Amino acid sequence: MSFAYILFQILISSFLFVLSHPSYFCESGISCLGFFVLFPIFNVIKYLKINSAWLWGFLYGFICYAGLCFWLCSYSLIAFIFVLIACGLYMAILFEIFYFINKLFRFNSFYVMALVWCIYEYAKTKGFLGFPYGVLGYTQWNVDVFLCLAGVGGVWYASLFCALFSATLSSFVNYPNKKSLQQDFIFVPLMICVILFFSYSLFKGFSIRKNNDKDGGTNIYVVAVQNNTDSNKYDFASYKDDIKNLMTLTQKAFMQHKNIDFVVWPETAVVPFIVLNYFQPIDKSRKDLIYSLLDFLEQYDSCFVIGNPHRIIDDENNFYDYNSSLVFYKDNIFPPVPNIYSKIHLVPFTEYFPYKNIFPHLYKKLESKSDSLWERGNNFKVFKYNMSNERKISFSTPICFEDSFDFLCRKFVQKGAMCFFNLSNDSWSKSRTAQMQHLSMAVFRSAENYVPTIRSTASGVTCYINAKGHIVNVLPQFEQGFLYQKVFISERAGKTFYSNFGNWLPVLQIIILLIILMIKLVEINDINGVKYLLWQMKH
Repeated sequence: MSFAYILFQILISSFLFVLSHPSYFCESGISCLGFFVLFPIFNVIKYLKINSAWLWGFLYGFICYAGLCFWLCSYSLIAFIFVLIACGLYMAILFEIFYFINKLFRFNSFYVMALVWCIYEYAKTKGFLGFPYGVLGYTQWNVDVFLCLAGVGGVWYASLFCALFSATLSSFVNYPNKKSLQQDFIFVPLMICVILFFSYSLFKGFSIRKNNDKDGGTNIYVVAVQNNTDSNKYDFASYKDDIKNLMTLTQKAFMQHKNIDFVVWPETAVVPFIVLNYFQPIDKSRKDLIYSLLDFLEQYDSCFVIGNPHRIIDDENNFYDYNSSLVFYKDNIFPPVPNIYSKIHLVPFTEYFPYKNIFPHLYKKLESKSDSLWERGNNFKVFKYNMSNERKISFSTPICFEDSFDFLCRKFVQKGAMCFFNLSNDSWSKSRTAQMQHLSMAVFRSAENYVPTIRSTASGVTCYINAKGHIVNVLPQFEQGFLYQKVFISERAGKTFYSNFGNWLPVLQIIILLIILMIKLVEINDINGVKYLLWQMKH
């Protein structure tokens, strides 16, 4: 097949990949296109050669993420280039695997490739370099049926459905005249398994959602503040203005609403260290600013959740900085002894580099170019707060893109969290697209665990996501304001199938793939089979 044809299919798939997610072209993304993203790729794999498949894969990954994550340029051109190269390399490896799968399975290869794609998406969200952006399942973030299914299988149900849809379409287009189902020894059991689990998920998912108004639970009243700050200003005057704006917006909320249980401010909303500048002030200006802030908090009976860097100094005067959320209420404001959660999953290379002892020169270089290299938190903190009328609530505060990782939020739920207060600051991206992509992942964390989320962000998207993953109320992006919201927390919060069993679906996919490979190896374990396989590889 011609070079032009292969390039055309690669470009079409890349375009579908970008359009299906929230993008510059469509702020919410076009969900239905997610079912067709892999169709052009599956069609061209059979025309690739072993020594060029990796190159086409690299090109595909590079184009896809250049279109998806263009907003990274506003933060760091180096980070943007690193993401493009990393994702290109992932795809290069994946295309070589697809090449061998096509040669090994022929008629059934599309379904095996779909399985491998789903496993790849799961794997790329893990570890230090975990990157959840671009997972096909997130294209379905506003489709109710997949939010419902998330309570059983997480976002991976949506990814599997998208991949299998492309595989089935490719099978019918490329092999329309197959006479025997014997060639479908992979397709038939896989489809039966998917249908069974899909039906079970529908039943389980809808059953947990019916009669929601009769569920036992409690209501809380929350104010989420959006101060629309400029993240690129690093002077004390800007920090002072930010705190003033936050206090003004909060004061307006209290003037308009009498019943407020929680006030949530965004990630690093207060930049000067609150605790340190009270006990060991860096200078008088910062001390006075922190005292004025604490005086303000003490006026109200509500619980305040505030994004703030937290510094710890040891006996040898070494200091350790954390990206933290501080929880204040009447009894811990003077002197300030807040309950603290410190961000666990930090952004690689820009917030955290775990190999500073192995690569000290690289660490120093990163440290000199970044004003926010943090220490990693290690405690999945669940806060407990006793409200008026004997109401009690347990909550956690995933910071920034931590609500993009399913295993992190599930860990909070396992430890008792019944509500998420997400503190984010995506203002550095200067992009509505970046903020919508972040939101498209956050809704699944609520749907997976049947736990509501209040998001307080610097510039967007500040909103209320109910336990079903539906966005109930939202503030306009890049505007100052506050969101006042009545939040219902069900007694069923954190009791979904997914909350209990986690990412069982990707594990099942890995097991199925291994079984399929073993069956195929047994099938070709003779001289004629080996000769046939070698002939396949050559042709």
